[in-house]
Amino acid sequence: MLETNHRTYTSPPAVVTELLTAQGARIHVVRDDLLTGGTKERALWSWLSTVDAEEFIYASPFSGYAQIALAYAAREMGKACIIVAEKDPATEDFHPYTLKARSFGAQIFGCRTLGDAEEISRGVALDRAGMIKIPLGFDDQGFRDSMRRALTVEWMRIEALVPE
Repeated sequence: MLETNHRTYTSPPAVVTELLTAQGARIHVVRDDLLTGGTKERALWSWLSTVDAEEFIYASPFSGYAQIALAYAAREMGKACIIVAEKDPATEDFHPYTLKARSFGAQIFGCRTLGDAEEISRGVALDRAGMIKIPLGFDDQGFRDSMRRALTVEWMRIEALVPE
């Protein structure tokens, strides 16, 4: 069993860049693309900390970015992560996002379709004590609540950065 990392995670401060249009309008862009796990990273730690599991398994579409967010968060929490990923239909190989998830320590298993990935991950989660299946797209009320809290805090930071 893995030892859990008990440090507290706080969502990294947003990076806001300003773009100036040809007409002189200013557009502020919140750069969550700079986060290792994208926007989902902001809520994962607080959500996964409430889940009683030592291992996570996730069925991913071939180009889903959530697999990166989950692999990164699991690594930071000291927990195991398995990604059952649909292979890229064009290449019949893993998408670069899946390979990036692997670089964060996720075990990767490939299959032909997302439906197959869902079926396999459900079966594995049922057979392994201490493992939970993370729903597609993190479709869970706990995750949505964690995201709402994280974005509320971040929005206050952004408002302080961006002049009216």
